[in-house]
Amino acid sequence: MYKYFAYGLNISSELELDELIARDFIGEADIEIKFGEVPEQITGENWYGGWWQSNDDYLLFYYTDVIKALIFRDGKKITIEILTEDMFQFRSFLYSRILAACLLLRGYFLVHGACVKIGDKAVGFCGPSGVGKSTL
Repeated sequence: MYKYFAYGLNISSELELDELIARDFIGEADIEIKFGEVPEQITGENWYGGWWQSNDDYLLFYYTDVIKALIFRDGKKITIEILTEDMFQFRSFLYSRILAACLLLRGYFLVHGACVKIGDKAVGFCGPSGVGKSTL
């Protein structure tokens, strides 16, 4: 099991995640990522969108030909199935959608932005992708 630190959380993963900071820790991980069989849909009273579905216990992501992921409702456990050989594409979905969903389920407030250091202070810019936050 690989161990990492990201988003202020200890993460254990059966998948090596080179983009994250490797960090050994003692005790239980805040988020655990495991390989396993993931269903194409979940049952019970649920809510759904074009690529996700949820019920009282799980949040299911199914990006055709890329990834299937089942996230426990507390945001602590993820079961993944890799459906592509393109690991860059897979990792993009894992970081931008799957781990972001875990953070939301754990009560984090997420923003998309960039930050610039000016002297001993910093200024943050938030906004949609492509509006020029990083080019300032």
